Amino acid sequence: MGTFDMVKWTREYDAKMARREAREARWPGLPFDFGGDLRHHTTMGGYPLLYLTRKDEVLCPECADAALRTVELAEHEALTDPDEGPSEWELDAVPTISGANYETPYDCYECSATIEAAYDSDEETTYG
Repeated sequence: MGTFDMVKWTREYDAKMARREAREARWPGLPFDFGGDLRHHTTMGGYPLLYLTRKDEVLCPECADAALRTVELAEHEALTDPDEGPSEWELDAVPTISGANYETPYDCYECSATIEAAYDSDEETTYG
């Protein structure tokens, strides 16, 4: 077993925190995890998250994160080439809001993956 390198760990931690803080500043209101990726579940209760675009298209966390990365890359390229930048369709694909998926399974608009619901709607609820 190797030795623990505190300096390396600290640098990696600082890099992850810087990435998360930069993404939170650029995309306010979206939930990011420790490493700066979009969360897959809520922090309280662990409910599945889904993301909505400006056109009300449902995205899974992977596709929503890919859309953010595409726009971030286009914005980075625009720094060196003013003719480059995110296109309107790339901006339309960016998630603007997230929410917990409680009752209805949805299919991702991009990859068709099923975003499971927290509660199975087929289950009968019994009280008492």
